[in-house]
Amino acid sequence: MSVNSSVYSGKEFSVYISHDDVTSGVGTFNSNTSSQWNAVDIDSFSFPSFNPTQEFEMRTGSGRIAPFDSVFVSEKGVVREVTLAGRLTDEVLQIFGENVLGEANATNDIDCAYNHAPATLTDAGSVTSGDYSSALSVYFKSPVSGKSWKLSGAVCTSFNISADMGTAGGRFNFSATLQTGYAPTSGDISGFSAPSISSTKIYLSDMTTKSLTDNTSGFTEIDPLISTFGLTMAGSAQMLGMQGSAGEPEVIARLVPELEVTYEMSIKYASDTAPLIEEYKSTDQDIAVALSGTGFGADIVKSKLTQAELDSGDIAGLNVAGKMLAPSSGNAFTLTIG
Repeated sequence: MSVNSSVYSGKEFSVYISHDDVTSGVGTFNSNTSSQWNAVDIDSFSFPSFNPTQEFEMRTGSGRIAPFDSVFVSEKGVVREVTLAGRLTDEVLQIFGENVLGEANATNDIDCAYNHAPATLTDAGSVTSGDYSSALSVYFKSPVSGKSWKLSGAVCTSFNISADMGTAGGRFNFSATLQTGYAPTSGDISGFSAPSISSTKIYLSDMTTKSLTDNTSGFTEIDPLISTFGLTMAGSAQMLGMQGSAGEPEVIARLVPELEVTYEMSIKYASDTAPLIEEYKSTDQDIAVALSGTGFGADIVKSKLTQAELDSGDIAGLNVAGKMLAPSSGNAFTLTIG
């Protein structure tokens, strides 16, 4: 037997993402060869965790070694998970932003109302071309012919974007976690024409609006000098029911029990930002956060600070974090794309 001399780098895998098949709906992999796919600019990824149910336990009356014939393996009702991390582009922001929030992009804004509750997904449910708020298809293109992997019915359960002015000119990076209850399949998309990665990166240095405002008038609007910023949108997905020979979900419930939007930032300590420490201790704190500029914007109408700590470095700073909460009416959160 000869040794296969081929060697591949983990960087030779490519990842492409789209919505599920428009004709057959949720749960059907999108086999369109070109126009509906987007290349993801990744630094790293985790290969799909297949998580089959395996039972190798001893059975009564089987001696002292577990018998081979009693092994049980099943993929029914299994949830698979994938993580992707890389550079944030306009396409990635739209796809994962729409999907994690369960809301379509309307005129560059994804709005989440105070009572936001995304639509439940159903097997074979409607999928609209260009709308990534329902189920996603993920294509892991392998450097080995015929050994790519295809996932359908995926939903984003966590999407984080972050930037550091001291790294890569303040370019935003992303990390996303996706889950699916549908069985992955192996094989290439025949005739697939790989799209190019978007060249439109997003930078913290392009943010022209940066504000923290106390809705209770405890302090005036702050225009902080930000050195790092992070925003996380997250909410679990529940795969409910079973159908078909693979035991795939009948229904996917999203953002249960809640949509969590959290932020963190490092800002310069000065007379205007120092009151944030007292505000953090206050029982009636009510903070609005806005950040916007070229390619990206986030508007949090109400939040509570979960951290406001002095950073006693060479330049005194504050490490601030908070969580979005719902107002009594109107929008709670808006994500702007473009």
